[in-house]
Amino acid sequence: ALSDLSFAIGEGEFVIVEGHSGAGKTTIGRAVIKDVALSTGKIVIDGDDISKISAKNLPLLRRKISVVFQDFKLLMDRTVAENIDLALDIIGLKDDIVSKRRNELLELTGLKDKSAHFPIQLSGGEAQRVAIARALAPQPKVLFADEPTGNLDAKTGMSIIKLLQDINEAGTTVVMATHDLELVKELKLR
Repeated sequence: ALSDLSFAIGEGEFVIVEGHSGAGKTTIGRAVIKDVALSTGKIVIDGDDISKISAKNLPLLRRKISVVFQDFKLLMDRTVAENIDLALDIIGLKDDIVSKRRNELLELTGLKDKSAHFPIQLSGGEAQRVAIARALAPQPKVLFADEPTGNLDAKTGMSIIKLLQDINEAGTTVVMATHDLELVKELKLR
């Protein structure tokens, strides 16, 4: 899917990867978290060549780089709070820290009043915000947002972009993949 690709992203940047459907945007995200293996070349993150990261240490890489998927990948049998808690439980945080971090994320994403709702009870924009909150739970250095506005109306999509900009301004590097050239033109990155 990818050939002869080379780029560097600095800490704290907000980068947009734009291309038509099937151009390889999602593959970049999957390669960065070592979900797909490269046949040639290398990816260096935080000074580490990820091809040399063992399967045992893969969770550590995925704490540094989180992905927000276009289809949300929320657990339908868990509430908003439980979807966020899962990411925190996996990294072994104590209950009081999980509760504190979850509440911070619910506040950041504007979902405090939806914490007991199940994904089926949410709008597309709210579901995307839950996916973002869950991805931010382990406090990654990089957030890769794969078509985060692809299934949303224009107004809701812009609110998601604003949230990603706020996350970036707070210090997280954001890489956003999109096929929407009009969105890229309209976007005014600070």
